[in-house]
Amino acid sequence: MKLALTLSSAAICVAIGLVPSRGEACGDGYRNEIELMGWTRDSRFVVYKETLRCWGDDEGSAPKGTDGGQHSIGLGFVVDARSGRVDKHLLKIEGMPPKEEAKQMRALPKAQAFEAWLKAHPLARSRASLQSPNGSARCMLIAASGRDLLEDPNGIDYPIESDESEAWLARERPLRQAISARGKLWTSSKEFVPGQCDGVLNGELSAHWSPDSLRVAWISRSSGCMGLHEEALFIQPAGPRLQILADRDVTQRELESTCAALEKAWLVPAVTGRAPGRQARSIVYYAKGSEEAADAVAKAVPGGAATAPLTWKTEFDLVLDLAVPPRGR
Repeated sequence: MKLALTLSSAAICVAIGLVPSRGEACGDGYRNEIELMGWTRDSRFVVYKETLRCWGDDEGSAPKGTDGGQHSIGLGFVVDARSGRVDKHLLKIEGMPPKEEAKQMRALPKAQAFEAWLKAHPLARSRASLQSPNGSARCMLIAASGRDLLEDPNGIDYPIESDESEAWLARERPLRQAISARGKLWTSSKEFVPGQCDGVLNGELSAHWSPDSLRVAWISRSSGCMGLHEEALFIQPAGPRLQILADRDVTQRELESTCAALEKAWLVPAVTGRAPGRQARSIVYYAKGSEEAADAVAKAVPGGAATAPLTWKTEFDLVLDLAVPPRGR
């Protein structure tokens, strides 16, 4: 069965898509849909909408013991691709969501605030593409065997017979999104898992590049039985997974300046935050196999940095503990 890679603009490292009411409160099933609105022209933010539709039993009520029923929730998301911050807005709420969930949703900023943000931050035209805008990088789906499941322009080639699906998954998993850039392969820590129904596999991926070719927004889609349908979004840098933890005395302006210097060297921060203590000098901690990338980060950081191996478990390839950079008089 051929499932084409989605190439429409009307759809978008941690899955960001919010699916609020899964489980018992959804009764027979749920469906969430993501609509990519685009990247901002400066490549800083990804903006998208998500709609969750949740239904109860045949009469539209919730299963016994729950306080919700059929409902629909529309949300607007603004994702800061540099820091990892996600701002949510409530666009609509219909039907009978669980009371606690409805309370949380209604406390969010509303559609008017979302529209005002969009007016102040123009979006670039977006289309799905495996190739980055500048041609320097390409998106891939790497199986356990090492082969790229997206090399076929028609999409992922799933088994036709349902009894072959289990063996195919066992052979190919984990399936990980990856980016080939500047002679290196950078693999996501997230796994793509296709949906299944009666032994038949289904699942789609679409890749949406930032205008500067530094990051890609992946949208994954999968469907199961009983009308269940799930979509999720996450952002992957076109390079090593780099976390920045800034000293508490580092100003926001200095942090932004460091991020800009790294991005100029094609080293892309995935998440930024604050370190618990103070450092006399910046240090780049690296996972095994990322020594070369750590050296590049150390050279690009204003004031330079030392390097050291990671000694704790993390999903990142590199962690920059950023000290206060040299300050002029």
